[in-house]
Amino acid sequence: MTRIYPTCVISGVSTDAPATLSLDQVRTVAYQSHGDTYRWYIRVLCYPSHNACKNEDGKCAWRRARINNQRRLKLSMFAMTISKKKANKVSNPRPHIGTAFEVSLCTEVNQVCPNCGSSLFISKGGKRWRNYEIAHIYPLNPKPDEIELLKSEKKLSIDANHEDNLIPLCFPCHNIYDNPKTISGYRDLVKKKEDIIKQRVQQNVFSQYHLETEISEIIESLSKEDAQFEESSLSEAKRVDEKLDETITPFAKRKIKNNVTWFYLFIRERFADLERSEPGKAVLIAHQVRTFYLKQKMLTSDQQEIFENTVKWISSKYSNSSETAAEVIAAFYIQNCELFE
Repeated sequence: MTRIYPTCVISGVSTDAPATLSLDQVRTVAYQSHGDTYRWYIRVLCYPSHNACKNEDGKCAWRRARINNQRRLKLSMFAMTISKKKANKVSNPRPHIGTAFEVSLCTEVNQVCPNCGSSLFISKGGKRWRNYEIAHIYPLNPKPDEIELLKSEKKLSIDANHEDNLIPLCFPCHNIYDNPKTISGYRDLVKKKEDIIKQRVQQNVFSQYHLETEISEIIESLSKEDAQFEESSLSEAKRVDEKLDETITPFAKRKIKNNVTWFYLFIRERFADLERSEPGKAVLIAHQVRTFYLKQKMLTSDQQEIFENTVKWISSKYSNSSETAAEVIAAFYIQNCELFE
């Protein structure tokens, strides 16, 4: 008699259940009992002299059933092993960063490491080589201790591969940042990236808000050798104090007041000249400055940021203007009520 032992393999645990089956039953078990839950392994004790197991070609159907099922079992166990590995560790793939995207990230930090200031590129053999890696601020695949460490910290994006969570660091700084991860290091890099994001937003605003080119005539008049500046009254400088709050630094406040004192009357006359030659032009420029200011108020309530962004915006519209000249123009519009109330 031939003994058949079906062995049920469930999650790596085996239980034997002896049974006596006919040849047809063996074939049915061997070829049809391969569901998602049960993997059947047929172990057959077959004697060569046992003619009942021979098929029409003279070969042992019992052994063939056993061999075929062993192959199926190996494939099934391999698939189960892979599935367990995936279930135990599901890692996020590193993103493919295209050349343009990588150049953009490096440009945002002015091609220097934001942590140590070293160049992100080195020259060797007449060629430029990268000296950086793209780091994930919040880990792409955080370890359990990192999840616990950063559980209460701010995330710049829910997607770890989003540009807001990526920043180029030189090789040593990337290694120091990751090994081990620290609260202070994480917060410092988050703050730096937030500043970068703000600059990115402002660049878009600068391009969207127009400023008449005639502003260049006012800026150029400040640098003429025959320019004569009349000191304003003390009362006008005092009015500036009423418009500036505690969010602007004392140094910036003193600079604004000084620019109002020495340049306000001069610039007002230049705009009056412009209005006489091109009626409505000076008024239009004032409205453009006002509109830009209202947009800034939507983005931030910090007067220091608004003042600095206004200076950068004016400078961007006239490439030959110095930052000092742009600060004088911005101070004029503060006194003239287009900037701040």
